[in-house]
Amino acid sequence: MAMAIRQVTFYRLQPISRFFRVGDPLGGEGVREFIPSDTLFAAMVARIAEQDGRDAAQAFVRPFIEPGPEGPPFLLTGVFPALIPMDGPTLRLFPRPESWGLRMDPEAWERTRRLRWLSEGLFRLALENRTPGEADLHLLHEGRVGMRKDEWKALPGRLRRHLPEGRLLWETERRPAVAVDRYGRGSALHRISAVRFPGDLPVGGWLAIAWGSGADDTAWAGQTWREWAERILRELGEGGLGGLRSRGGGAFRIERDPEEEMPVGSGPAVVSLARYLPTPEELRGGALEGDPAAYTLVEVGGWMHAPGLGPDRPRRTATLLEAGAVIRAGGRLPLGRVIDIGPPGAPHPSWRYGLAFPIPLNAAAWEA
Repeated sequence: MAMAIRQVTFYRLQPISRFFRVGDPLGGEGVREFIPSDTLFAAMVARIAEQDGRDAAQAFVRPFIEPGPEGPPFLLTGVFPALIPMDGPTLRLFPRPESWGLRMDPEAWERTRRLRWLSEGLFRLALENRTPGEADLHLLHEGRVGMRKDEWKALPGRLRRHLPEGRLLWETERRPAVAVDRYGRGSALHRISAVRFPGDLPVGGWLAIAWGSGADDTAWAGQTWREWAERILRELGEGGLGGLRSRGGGAFRIERDPEEEMPVGSGPAVVSLARYLPTPEELRGGALEGDPAAYTLVEVGGWMHAPGLGPDRPRRTATLLEAGAVIRAGGRLPLGRVIDIGPPGAPHPSWRYGLAFPIPLNAAAWEA
Protein backbone atom coordinates (compact mmCIF):
# COMPACT_ATOMS: atom_id res chain seq x y z
CA MET A 1 0.00 0.00 0.00
CA ALA A 2 1.38 3.39 -1.03
CA MET A 3 -0.64 6.56 -0.68
CA ALA A 4 -0.11 9.39 -3.16
CA ILE A 5 -0.90 12.96 -2.05
CA ARG A 6 -2.66 14.75 -4.92
CA GLN A 7 -3.44 18.09 -3.29
CA VAL A 8 -3.26 19.90 0.05
CA THR A 9 -6.05 22.31 1.00
CA PHE A 10 -5.69 24.83 3.81
CA TYR A 11 -8.70 26.10 5.74
CA ARG A 12 -9.00 29.02 8.13
CA LEU A 13 -11.46 28.92 10.99
CA GLN A 14 -12.96 32.29 11.85
CA PRO A 15 -14.37 32.05 15.40
CA ILE A 16 -18.01 32.94 15.87
CA SER A 17 -17.74 32.43 19.61
CA ARG A 18 -14.62 33.60 21.42
CA PHE A 19 -14.17 30.54 23.61
CA PHE A 20 -13.88 26.77 23.30
CA ARG A 21 -13.03 23.84 25.52
CA VAL A 22 -11.03 20.74 24.66
CA GLY A 23 -10.35 19.14 27.99
CA ASP A 24 -7.62 17.07 29.52
CA PRO A 25 -7.45 13.72 27.67
CA LEU A 26 -8.01 11.77 30.89
CA GLY A 27 -10.79 13.92 32.24
CA GLY A 28 -8.92 16.51 34.33
CA GLU A 29 -9.60 20.23 34.48
CA GLY A 30 -6.80 21.23 32.13
CA VAL A 31 -7.63 22.50 28.63
CA ARG A 32 -5.75 22.41 25.35
CA GLU A 33 -4.99 25.44 23.22
CA PHE A 34 -5.69 23.55 20.00
CA ILE A 35 -8.04 20.84 18.78
CA PRO A 36 -6.16 17.57 18.21
CA SER A 37 -6.61 15.60 14.99
CA ASP A 38 -8.17 12.63 16.79
CA THR A 39 -10.74 14.90 18.47
CA LEU A 40 -11.59 16.49 15.11
CA PHE A 41 -11.98 13.12 13.38
CA ALA A 42 -14.16 11.79 16.22
CA ALA A 43 -16.37 14.88 15.96
CA MET A 44 -16.74 14.33 12.21
CA VAL A 45 -17.77 10.70 12.71
CA ALA A 46 -20.24 11.64 15.46
CA ARG A 47 -21.77 14.35 13.26
CA ILE A 48 -22.21 11.90 10.38
CA ALA A 49 -23.83 9.32 12.66
CA GLU A 50 -26.20 11.98 13.98
CA GLN A 51 -27.11 13.41 10.58
CA ASP A 52 -26.92 10.42 8.23
CA GLY A 53 -27.07 7.36 10.47
CA ARG A 54 -24.79 4.58 11.62
CA ASP A 55 -24.34 3.07 8.14
CA ALA A 56 -22.99 6.39 6.85
CA ALA A 57 -20.59 6.67 9.79
CA GLN A 58 -19.30 3.16 9.15
CA ALA A 59 -18.84 3.96 5.46
CA PHE A 60 -16.87 7.09 6.38
CA VAL A 61 -14.52 5.28 8.75
CA ARG A 62 -13.99 2.09 6.71
CA PRO A 63 -11.21 3.29 4.33
CA PHE A 64 -9.25 4.60 7.31
CA ILE A 65 -9.32 1.33 9.25
CA GLU A 66 -9.17 -0.93 6.16
CA PRO A 67 -7.32 1.18 3.58
CA GLY A 68 -7.10 -0.17 0.06
CA PRO A 69 -4.02 -0.18 -2.19
CA GLU A 70 -4.13 3.63 -2.57
CA GLY A 71 -4.54 4.35 1.13
CA PRO A 72 -7.24 6.47 2.82
CA PRO A 73 -8.99 9.26 0.87
CA PHE A 74 -7.41 12.01 2.97
CA LEU A 75 -5.22 12.87 5.96
CA LEU A 76 -5.95 15.76 8.30
CA THR A 77 -4.08 17.93 10.77
CA GLY A 78 -5.31 19.19 14.08
CA VAL A 79 -6.81 22.67 14.36
CA PHE A 80 -3.92 24.97 15.26
CA PRO A 81 -3.86 28.69 16.19
CA ALA A 82 -3.61 31.40 13.55
CA LEU A 83 -3.71 35.16 13.15
CA ILE A 84 -6.31 35.99 10.49
CA PRO A 85 -6.18 39.74 9.76
CA MET A 86 -8.93 41.14 7.52
CA ASP A 87 -6.40 42.92 5.30
CA GLY A 88 -3.62 40.37 5.11
CA PRO A 89 -2.78 36.69 4.68
CA THR A 90 -3.32 34.11 7.40
CA LEU A 91 -0.33 33.69 9.71
CA ARG A 92 -0.47 30.01 10.62
CA LEU A 93 1.21 28.69 13.74
CA PHE A 94 2.74 25.22 13.63
CA PRO A 95 3.61 22.92 16.54
CA ARG A 96 7.32 22.93 17.22
CA PRO A 97 9.08 19.83 15.82
CA GLU A 98 10.31 17.86 18.82
CA SER A 99 13.78 17.35 17.34
CA TRP A 100 14.40 21.07 16.80
CA GLY A 101 16.89 22.21 19.37
CA LEU A 102 18.52 18.89 20.21
CA ARG A 103 21.79 20.09 18.67
CA MET A 104 21.50 23.85 19.16
CA ASP A 105 24.33 25.82 20.66
CA PRO A 106 23.53 27.28 24.10
CA GLU A 107 22.91 30.78 22.77
CA ALA A 108 20.38 29.62 20.16
CA TRP A 109 18.73 27.31 22.69
CA GLU A 110 18.26 30.18 25.13
CA ARG A 111 16.54 32.24 22.39
CA THR A 112 14.13 29.47 21.34
CA ARG A 113 13.70 27.14 24.32
CA ARG A 114 10.24 28.45 25.34
CA LEU A 115 8.79 28.37 21.83
CA ARG A 116 5.75 26.11 21.48
CA TRP A 117 4.29 27.55 18.28
CA LEU A 118 6.23 28.55 15.14
CA SER A 119 5.23 30.69 12.19
CA GLU A 120 5.54 29.04 8.81
CA GLY A 121 8.87 30.76 8.23
CA LEU A 122 10.32 29.41 11.49
CA PHE A 123 8.75 26.01 10.87
CA ARG A 124 10.55 25.74 7.53
CA LEU A 125 13.82 26.64 9.28
CA ALA A 126 13.13 23.87 11.79
CA LEU A 127 12.64 21.38 8.94
CA GLU A 128 16.20 22.25 7.90
CA ASN A 129 17.43 22.05 11.52
CA ARG A 130 18.42 25.72 11.31
CA THR A 131 17.91 28.42 13.94
CA PRO A 132 17.28 32.12 13.41
CA GLY A 133 19.70 34.75 14.59
CA GLU A 134 18.60 37.01 17.42
CA ALA A 135 17.95 39.88 14.98
CA ASP A 136 15.73 37.66 12.80
CA LEU A 137 13.42 36.38 15.56
CA HIS A 138 10.29 38.06 16.90
CA LEU A 139 8.57 36.63 19.97
CA LEU A 140 4.94 36.87 21.10
CA HIS A 141 2.67 35.31 23.71
CA GLU A 142 5.26 35.59 26.49
CA GLY A 143 7.90 33.94 24.34
CA ARG A 144 5.84 30.87 23.40
CA VAL A 145 5.02 32.02 19.84
CA GLY A 146 7.79 32.91 17.41
CA MET A 147 8.06 34.27 13.89
CA ARG A 148 10.67 35.67 11.59
CA LYS A 149 11.13 39.44 11.57
CA ASP A 150 10.04 39.68 7.92
CA GLU A 151 6.78 37.91 8.80
CA TRP A 152 6.23 40.31 11.68
CA LYS A 153 6.80 43.34 9.44
CA ALA A 154 4.35 41.93 6.87
CA LEU A 155 1.48 42.04 9.41
CA PRO A 156 -0.82 45.08 9.20
CA GLY A 157 0.52 47.99 11.22
CA ARG A 158 -2.52 48.36 13.46
CA LEU A 159 -2.31 44.67 14.33
CA ARG A 160 1.36 45.01 15.30
CA ARG A 161 0.46 47.89 17.62
CA HIS A 162 -1.91 45.55 19.49
CA LEU A 163 0.75 42.86 19.86
CA PRO A 164 3.51 43.69 22.31
CA GLU A 165 5.69 40.70 23.13
CA GLY A 166 3.95 39.98 26.44
CA ARG A 167 0.42 40.14 24.98
CA LEU A 168 -1.40 36.82 25.16
CA LEU A 169 -3.01 35.62 21.92
CA TRP A 170 -5.32 33.39 23.96
CA GLU A 171 -5.74 32.62 27.62
CA THR A 172 -7.45 30.16 29.92
CA GLU A 173 -10.44 31.39 31.85
CA ARG A 174 -12.75 29.84 34.43
CA ARG A 175 -16.35 30.11 33.25
CA PRO A 176 -19.29 29.77 35.65
CA ALA A 177 -21.48 26.68 35.32
CA VAL A 178 -24.29 25.10 37.29
CA ALA A 179 -24.55 21.42 38.18
CA VAL A 180 -28.10 20.20 38.77
CA ASP A 181 -28.87 17.21 40.99
CA ARG A 182 -31.30 15.17 38.89
CA TYR A 183 -32.67 13.45 41.99
CA GLY A 184 -32.79 16.10 44.70
CA ARG A 185 -33.33 19.00 42.27
CA GLY A 186 -30.64 20.96 44.02
CA SER A 187 -28.01 22.97 42.16
CA ALA A 188 -24.39 23.93 42.73
CA LEU A 189 -22.34 26.67 41.11
CA HIS A 190 -18.91 25.68 39.88
CA ARG A 191 -16.43 26.84 37.26
CA ILE A 192 -15.10 25.10 34.19
CA SER A 193 -11.92 25.93 32.24
CA ALA A 194 -12.02 27.15 28.64
CA VAL A 195 -9.69 28.87 26.18
CA ARG A 196 -10.71 32.43 25.32
CA PHE A 197 -9.61 34.60 22.39
CA PRO A 198 -9.39 38.36 23.03
CA GLY A 199 -12.03 40.39 21.23
CA ASP A 200 -9.59 42.93 19.76
CA LEU A 201 -7.27 40.44 18.04
CA PRO A 202 -8.01 38.40 14.88
CA VAL A 203 -7.07 35.08 16.46
CA GLY A 204 -8.63 31.96 14.95
CA GLY A 205 -7.50 28.58 13.76
CA TRP A 206 -6.39 26.66 10.72
CA LEU A 207 -6.25 23.09 9.51
CA ALA A 208 -5.08 21.29 6.40
CA ILE A 209 -6.32 18.24 4.52
CA ALA A 210 -4.05 16.21 2.24
CA TRP A 211 -6.22 14.55 -0.40
CA GLY A 212 -5.33 11.11 -1.67
CA SER A 213 -5.98 9.77 -5.14
CA GLY A 214 -9.51 8.67 -4.13
CA ALA A 215 -10.61 12.09 -2.86
CA ASP A 216 -12.90 12.73 -5.83
CA ASP A 217 -14.41 9.24 -5.89
CA THR A 218 -18.04 8.91 -4.82
CA ALA A 219 -18.22 8.22 -1.10
CA TRP A 220 -21.83 8.43 0.13
CA ALA A 221 -25.18 9.63 -1.22
CA GLY A 222 -23.63 10.98 -4.41
CA GLN A 223 -20.95 13.01 -2.59
CA THR A 224 -17.24 12.69 -3.20
CA TRP A 225 -14.94 12.30 -0.23
CA ARG A 226 -13.86 15.93 -0.63
CA GLU A 227 -17.46 17.19 -0.68
CA TRP A 228 -18.46 15.00 2.25
CA ALA A 229 -15.55 16.04 4.47
CA GLU A 230 -16.00 19.75 3.73
CA ARG A 231 -19.75 19.58 4.38
CA ILE A 232 -19.20 17.94 7.76
CA LEU A 233 -16.59 20.54 8.70
CA ARG A 234 -19.02 23.34 7.86
CA GLU A 235 -21.71 21.69 9.97
CA LEU A 236 -19.30 21.23 12.86
CA GLY A 237 -18.53 24.94 12.67
CA GLU A 238 -22.20 25.79 12.94
CA GLY A 239 -22.74 23.46 15.90
CA GLY A 240 -19.39 24.02 17.62
CA LEU A 241 -16.35 21.89 18.39
CA GLY A 242 -15.27 20.69 21.82
CA GLY A 243 -17.11 21.15 25.07
CA LEU A 244 -19.49 23.99 25.99
CA ARG A 245 -21.25 23.71 22.61
CA SER A 246 -24.62 24.09 24.32
CA ARG A 247 -23.45 27.53 25.51
CA GLY A 248 -22.21 28.63 22.09
CA GLY A 249 -18.60 27.51 22.54
CA GLY A 250 -16.37 26.37 19.68
CA ALA A 251 -18.49 27.77 16.83
CA PHE A 252 -16.65 28.96 13.72
CA ARG A 253 -16.89 29.73 10.01
CA ILE A 254 -14.62 27.63 7.84
CA GLU A 255 -13.19 29.07 4.64
CA ARG A 256 -10.68 27.80 2.14
CA ASP A 257 -7.40 29.65 2.20
CA PRO A 258 -5.55 30.38 -1.06
CA GLU A 259 -3.64 27.33 -2.21
CA GLU A 260 -0.05 27.31 -0.98
CA GLU A 261 2.79 24.87 -1.33
CA MET A 262 3.40 22.55 1.62
CA PRO A 263 5.60 19.48 1.09
CA VAL A 264 3.29 16.81 2.51
CA GLY A 265 4.57 13.28 2.05
CA SER A 266 6.98 10.73 3.37
CA GLY A 267 10.75 10.58 3.49
CA PRO A 268 13.52 9.22 5.72
CA ALA A 269 12.18 11.35 8.59
CA VAL A 270 9.03 13.45 8.96
CA VAL A 271 7.35 15.72 11.48
CA SER A 272 3.66 14.98 12.01
CA LEU A 273 1.03 17.72 12.21
CA ALA A 274 -1.42 15.18 13.63
CA ARG A 275 -1.34 12.85 16.59
CA TYR A 276 0.25 9.57 15.58
CA LEU A 277 -0.37 5.98 16.67
CA PRO A 278 2.33 3.75 15.17
CA THR A 279 1.52 0.32 13.84
CA PRO A 280 3.43 -2.71 15.17
CA GLU A 281 5.23 -2.94 11.82
CA GLU A 282 6.35 0.69 12.06
CA LEU A 283 7.65 0.12 15.59
CA ARG A 284 9.58 -2.95 14.48
CA GLY A 285 10.98 -0.89 11.63
CA GLY A 286 12.47 1.62 14.08
CA ALA A 287 10.08 4.53 13.53
CA LEU A 288 10.81 5.88 17.02
CA GLU A 289 14.46 4.87 17.36
CA GLY A 290 17.62 6.84 16.62
CA ASP A 291 18.16 10.38 15.34
CA PRO A 292 16.22 12.47 14.64
CA ALA A 293 13.20 10.70 16.21
CA ALA A 294 11.76 12.72 19.10
CA TYR A 295 8.27 12.87 20.54
CA THR A 296 5.97 13.53 23.46
CA LEU A 297 3.45 10.87 24.48
CA VAL A 298 -0.14 11.67 25.37
CA GLU A 299 -2.66 9.29 26.91
CA VAL A 300 -6.17 9.72 25.53
CA GLY A 301 -9.27 8.22 27.09
CA GLY A 302 -12.56 9.91 27.88
CA TRP A 303 -16.12 8.68 28.22
CA MET A 304 -18.50 7.06 25.80
CA HIS A 305 -22.20 7.85 25.59
CA ALA A 306 -24.32 5.65 23.34
CA PRO A 307 -27.92 4.39 23.20
CA GLY A 308 -28.08 0.94 24.75
CA LEU A 309 -24.84 1.37 26.67
CA GLY A 310 -26.47 2.46 29.92
CA PRO A 311 -24.58 5.02 32.02
CA ASP A 312 -21.59 6.66 30.34
CA ARG A 313 -18.58 4.35 30.50
CA PRO A 314 -14.85 5.07 30.21
CA ARG A 315 -13.20 4.37 26.90
CA ARG A 316 -10.02 2.36 26.82
CA THR A 317 -6.91 4.53 27.02
CA ALA A 318 -4.70 4.91 23.95
CA THR A 319 -1.16 6.32 23.99
CA LEU A 320 -0.39 8.52 20.99
CA LEU A 321 2.49 10.74 19.92
CA GLU A 322 1.53 14.41 20.15
CA ALA A 323 1.56 16.65 17.07
CA GLY A 324 5.13 17.80 16.44
CA ALA A 325 6.52 14.29 16.80
CA VAL A 326 9.46 13.47 14.56
CA ILE A 327 9.28 9.97 13.07
CA ARG A 328 11.77 7.86 11.15
CA ALA A 329 9.31 7.14 8.36
CA GLY A 330 11.52 5.17 5.99
CA GLY A 331 9.47 6.43 3.03
CA ARG A 332 6.24 4.80 4.24
CA LEU A 333 2.86 6.44 3.60
CA PRO A 334 0.38 6.42 5.23
CA LEU A 335 1.82 6.21 8.72
CA GLY A 336 -0.19 5.14 11.74
CA ARG A 337 -3.56 3.54 12.29
CA VAL A 338 -7.11 4.02 13.54
CA ILE A 339 -8.24 1.83 16.45
CA ASP A 340 -11.41 1.10 18.41
CA ILE A 341 -11.16 2.26 22.03
CA GLY A 342 -14.79 1.68 22.97
CA PRO A 343 -15.51 -0.09 26.29
CA PRO A 344 -16.31 -3.80 26.23
CA GLY A 345 -19.90 -4.47 25.28
CA ALA A 346 -20.40 -1.10 23.54
CA PRO A 347 -23.12 -1.17 20.86
CA HIS A 348 -20.72 0.29 18.27
CA PRO A 349 -17.00 1.11 17.97
CA SER A 350 -15.43 4.33 19.21
CA TRP A 351 -12.66 5.11 16.74
CA ARG A 352 -9.43 6.89 17.67
CA TYR A 353 -7.64 8.47 14.71
CA GLY A 354 -3.87 8.06 14.73
CA LEU A 355 -2.69 8.71 11.16
CA ALA A 356 0.30 11.03 10.83
CA PHE A 357 0.18 14.16 8.68
CA PRO A 358 3.80 13.95 7.54
CA ILE A 359 6.04 16.85 6.50
CA PRO A 360 9.50 15.64 5.39
CA LEU A 361 12.55 16.84 7.27
CA ASN A 362 15.87 17.50 5.62
CA ALA A 363 17.37 14.34 7.07
CA ALA A 364 20.86 15.33 5.91
CA ALA A 365 20.75 18.30 8.27
CA TRP A 366 20.67 15.91 11.24
CA GLU A 367 23.39 13.70 9.85
CA ALA A 368 25.84 16.56 9.37
